[in-house]
Parts: sequence; structure tokens; C-alpha cells
Amino acid sequence: MTIVAQTGTFAFAVQSAKGSPVSASASFYRHKAMQINMGPSQDARVFPLEVGGTIVPTGAYKGMVFFAGQCVINPRLYGSYGHLLKAALGNSAAPVAGIYSETSITDGIASQPAGAMRAIADETPLTVVTKPGGVNACILKIVATAGIKVGSGPTPAVTFTVEGGVADATKTLTSADIPGPGVYYFRMTGDPTGPTVSIDVDRSVGSENTLAGTYSIGWVYSTTSSAGEHVFNMLTTDFTQAGWLTTRTVVPGATGGTTELGIEGQDVRITGLSINMPQNGIVSSRLDLVGRVPRLVDNPLGGSEDWDGAWVANEDFPSAPVACVIEGGVYLPGWIAAEAPLTSLNIQWANNFTSPQQEMIIGSYYPDDFATLSRGMTLQATLKWSDSLMYRLLHNNSSSLAAWSPIVWTSPFHAKTLSPSNISSAVPTQWSLRVDAPTVMWTMPNPPALAGGDIVTAQLQGQVLEPLSGASMTDFAKFTLTNGQTATY
Repeated sequence: MTIVAQTGTFAFAVQSAKGSPVSASASFYRHKAMQINMGPSQDARVFPLEVGGTIVPTGAYKGMVFFAGQCVINPRLYGSYGHLLKAALGNSAAPVAGIYSETSITDGIASQPAGAMRAIADETPLTVVTKPGGVNACILKIVATAGIKVGSGPTPAVTFTVEGGVADATKTLTSADIPGPGVYYFRMTGDPTGPTVSIDVDRSVGSENTLAGTYSIGWVYSTTSSAGEHVFNMLTTDFTQAGWLTTRTVVPGATGGTTELGIEGQDVRITGLSINMPQNGIVSSRLDLVGRVPRLVDNPLGGSEDWDGAWVANEDFPSAPVACVIEGGVYLPGWIAAEAPLTSLNIQWANNFTSPQQEMIIGSYYPDDFATLSRGMTLQATLKWSDSLMYRLLHNNSSSLAAWSPIVWTSPFHAKTLSPSNISSAVPTQWSLRVDAPTVMWTMPNPPALAGGDIVTAQLQGQVLEPLSGASMTDFAKFTLTNGQTATY
């Protein structure tokens, strides 16, 4: 008999600590998956050859058992994926009261071209726009090609002012706010009156203060229902911190009921979390897992444990991000100020834990723990070749055709993907996920590929490094999830 996989189930719950598996079904989040392959992994061994025996193995035994596997999901951003991000990275910041909408930014409202940000004190009104409902603040987006440079004037800062009628919005920036190239977002102080706003951006730079790059003005939705921006990174006080999960998988049976098999993993950790962004498809995410204790359950849905009695339902599709949504994109400010022309991107967060073999102790069949030995993030991308500038930077550390340089080329990295749908009518902005890393070493392992009847492409590899300029390790990599949630992730 053939069993169809789509009737299976994957769910997970957040443990408070190692050794505290979750049993209440109401604590489990279900998530649809494209592939689920996880369960017990046992080490069955044969006896070594012994003198006085035969020339074949004379016996066998089991040395250990643990839980391991992986699953691939199309992440829904509504209210569960953030728990997986926190378990992988170890820390989440408190939600920010305000949803950032970049619709007006990407539509070009109040945007200025590259190089226009140098020491210009005033401008004529740029455009007249209608403020969306629910807005009471502005956001300033800056794509900087260099950090703020302080001159000899009395005010070592750059101030932006949006004149909107009776009230203005302002933001004063120093070199601490923009230390180098990158994409930066700042919430401005004040609310330009509306609903129609004539945007006139004044930039008071002082004597010889400069900031090179581009800037744009957008809106902030900050009603009480819109709180829900979560930042996931490494914990400041313990960079080795990672979360523990309990996972449950239901393998379908021929007739349901007692023919179904439940596979539970206890004390589970995420060894790898990847995010794959194709050209014009759904964003997917792969989870690689390892756990201390596996458990098998007969009739998990209809038996005494009643796994599905109250667990959280699968989230609907509107919050699933799609890579080609216009407001998203990838930025490498050390290369070009515009979006990088990539046809694919894979972001891989890796936790290198102690192995099950290292964690075995006498008197137990199960690993004792999974301690963090190292962590890292790598990037794999396919570049749609447009010119040789990137190739020169990678080999020569210069835009010129100079000789090969032994100095590696680094750049900040910013990627954002969004859902096509808005969170709600009260929060008229999309679900989104943004990944930022300030220092990435880039390489191109092979020359650009030339094939008859095809376009020119090249493979890029990025390795995220410890931040430069004495920045905190919490800035090593940040995953920012916007989903309108306050009680969950």
C-alpha cells in the first residue's frame, strides 16, 4: 500500500531549559513543510574480531541513541518562525513599537541620487505626498558609501529635517550612528502634519561635515496594534547561548489512528538554519537538528497523549515571503549603492555543537549535552554579471586594474524579503525578514561562467567576520522579523 506524505505533521515547542521537554499540546506550533526527515539515530556496532572465534563478527550491541534530522519549510512569518530564529541565534530583543514601511522609499518619494548628500544646506520642496492613515512619524533610510566625517565646525553632526507644515520631523546623526558604509534606518523625531505633506528636506551639515551616499524618507506605522519588530542576534552576556526545542512529527499510516507513528525529539538544538531566496519564488528555510532523546508514540493524534488536541494551527500563506516582492532586495554597499543583481542567495547560520560521541558518559545511552564550540554565518549567491567591478574588488581590493592584492575585500551585507500581503488593515505594511551583517569577506571561487546561449554569471561566497571598529559581537549578524506580534514571534 502507498502512503501519501502530505497528511503528515511537523510541530515544535520551545523548552525552558535542557531536560525540560514540553508535553502540553497547546505549546506546540505546527508548520507546513516541504520535507521532513528526522527521528532516532542509533549507533549499532559489531564485536571486534576475537582470538578463539571465527573470521566473521561474533556479536553486536548498541552504543548510543540520539535524535537528528532536518526539515525544509516555506516559513510563515505570522507568529512562529521567530521562535526558530531565537533558538538558532540565542537572543531576541524586545519588540519595537512601530512597523517600518518602505513603500514610499522604494517608490522614490523624497529620494536623492548618489553623491547628493555632501554639504548641501537646503533644497526646494521635492514632492507633495499624501500620508497614509495611521502614520505618526517618519523613517529616514540612508545607504551610505562612507561613514560620517566630522570637520572643524562647531556641530560635528549631520541633521535631516522634513518640513511638513506646522510640525517638522528631524534626525541628527553623528559618526557613531553611521561609522562606515551600509544601509541604515532611523526613526525621526516629530510628525509632519498632513494628510498632504510637502516634503522639503534640509540637511544641516556644519563646517566640512560630510556624508556620502543616498537618502530616502518613508513612513512609520506606530499605532498600538502595530508593535512587532523583533531583532534576533547572539546574547550579549553569553555568545554561546542557543535554545532548546521539543519537536513532534506524525508519520501517516494506512488507515490513520493506530497505524500512525509519532516521533518526538527532546532537548533538540538547531545546528543549522538556512534561508534560500530564489529569483522569483517562495523563500524557503532549512533546519538541521540534533537532540538528546528520541521517543516513538503509537497513535499520537487519537491516543492518550492527544498531540493535536490543542496545538497551534498551521499559519496561512499570506505571511510567507516571496523573493521577487519589489520592496525587498540585497545590498552590498562596498560594491554599489543600488541593489546587487543576484539571481539566488542562500544565508546559512551554523552552530557547531559538541558531537553526540563527545557527550557520551558511562552509564547512559544518551548524549549528556550539546555545548557550543563555534558559530558562524556564510552566504552563497549567484551574480548576474554586469561589469568587472566586483571581480576587481575581490582580486585587487581596488576598482582599478591594479596588481593582485593580498588584502581581502570586505563589505557590509543587507538582505530583505517580504510577503506580498499586508499584516492587516490596521497595520498596512508587509510581513518582512531582514538580515544584516556589518563585515563580510567575499570571494569568487571560480571565474565567471560563459556558456553558449546563456547569460554570464558568477558564484559569490561570503564569510561573516567579527565586526570591525570595536563594534559589539551582537552586531555580528542580526535577523529582524516584522510581523505585528507582541505576545509571540
